[in-house]
Amino acid sequence: MAGKTGPKSVATRKRAAAALELRIAGKRYQDIADELGYWGRGDAYKAITGLLNRVESDAADEIRKLEGVRLDKMLQGVWWGATHGDAVAIRSVISIMERRARLFGLDLGLQQEVNAMVQAISVTINYGEDWRGREVEEGEVVTPELPANSGENGDG
Repeated sequence: MAGKTGPKSVATRKRAAAALELRIAGKRYQDIADELGYWGRGDAYKAITGLLNRVESDAADEIRKLEGVRLDKMLQGVWWGATHGDAVAIRSVISIMERRARLFGLDLGLQQEVNAMVQAISVTINYGEDWRGREVEEGEVVTPELPANSGENGDG
């Protein structure tokens, strides 16, 4: 594709890589923006996430590993309290687990299932049939069937 190796594009990627290195070192997005000349912290964030999404650098894997280690350390600090009924520790554990799921894309399968259901509902609204092809009356509520999940019966 044209433009990906031009001087401006190369300079943009180098600046994003420098931003990522600063983030790995623990710098805040605003500090990165100030140091590298981004308009604001949002632009620094977009540059870093853009680089991570393109996976152009081994540093992207390193930052994910680093964040995973940080989450592990935090989890170790609150685990005992959470397993012994401390409500604040329980909330912390849940928050850490949610962050880990986002970091490593663990919820992507669930998001795809939800998107498929929303699309089925949209088709129902637009075409007057449910996902099985049955005619839907005006105003009728149609609820897609949720896919079976083997882990919800306590056996997982």
